[in-house]
Amino acid sequence: MVPRSPIDPTRAARCSVACDAGGVREDEADPFTEGRDGTAVRYTERLWAPLWLWLLVAGLVGLLAVAYGAAYGVVVGAVGMVAGTLLCWIGLVAWSPLVRVDDRVLRAGRARLPLKYTGEPELLSGEVMRNALRNGDARTFVLRRPWTSRGGICVAVTDDDDPHPRWLVASRRPQRLADAVRAARGQLGHADPAE
Repeated sequence: MVPRSPIDPTRAARCSVACDAGGVREDEADPFTEGRDGTAVRYTERLWAPLWLWLLVAGLVGLLAVAYGAAYGVVVGAVGMVAGTLLCWIGLVAWSPLVRVDDRVLRAGRARLPLKYTGEPELLSGEVMRNALRNGDARTFVLRRPWTSRGGICVAVTDDDDPHPRWLVASRRPQRLADAVRAARGQLGHADPAE
């Protein structure tokens, strides 16, 4: 059995023909491309780790630094404490994704969903979010961190070529996130009457 290619051959052919002809690629001519963020930001949130986790990481690195300091000297312990804490904190920053809504896309971490392919956002809180994570479709795109709040939104994906039927995005302010998606979709509807 030959595995199915994730790239739509007709779209790839259209893009390559446009590139071979020296013209603008189809996805560059479309102002709502997936690879670019918009300019008018409506909502932004970084899912930072809570303060207690930052302190816990520093404490655990401190315990390890004391052990190494006792075995190899105070300088090694101090350098290990500073370097280890900084490296772990850089890891926490890198693992804190950005949730953003602008005039083109809903961005969750590094993933982008063009607003023209979004359905109506649904608020999820507490038990509903937990059930959606436990019993939901395995194809659902999920952006959540262990330290984030129990709430978020669910957005249906209307693009038939997208492998994810919906997005579950955690947020500390799910109502504001849902309102921003609705407002951006509304503006998109007025800006593009063909939709």
